[in-house]
Amino acid sequence: RKHCRPGTPDSQIEKSFNSLVTGMPPEKAEYLKRLSRRYPLYMVSNNNAIMMVHNSGLFDKAGVPLKDHFKDLILSHELHIQKPDREFYLEAVRRTGLEPEELLFVDDSQINVDAAKACGMKAVLYILGTSLEQTIEQALAQ
Repeated sequence: RKHCRPGTPDSQIEKSFNSLVTGMPPEKAEYLKRLSRRYPLYMVSNNNAIMMVHNSGLFDKAGVPLKDHFKDLILSHELHIQKPDREFYLEAVRRTGLEPEELLFVDDSQINVDAAKACGMKAVLYILGTSLEQTIEQALAQ
């Protein structure tokens, strides 16, 4: 809000946020479905509350409802800390009940990947436009 012109309506701010993410490619949706049958999945995200409502709808539309495919959503706006803050990752580890080395963290930001590794997680950089499935499967094979 502080970056908007005074008087900008909430609806315009929400519309701007929602224009950033427009959908999920079918191949990613299908892969997430298959992956969630093999492993417990946890979403860790810096998305804010407005974006999470929008993104949850996109997951639903793609046939991957968050509640059906993710064991937990670990969200910065609820924790009041964000990636790459070390405490964010430590809380994620606590919430999973797993050891850090049992977790594979996937992110499209190198700084977040490095922070996860510093907390003992296996972590891999996903480069937008490449195969999410190939990125994750290669990391799981190591």
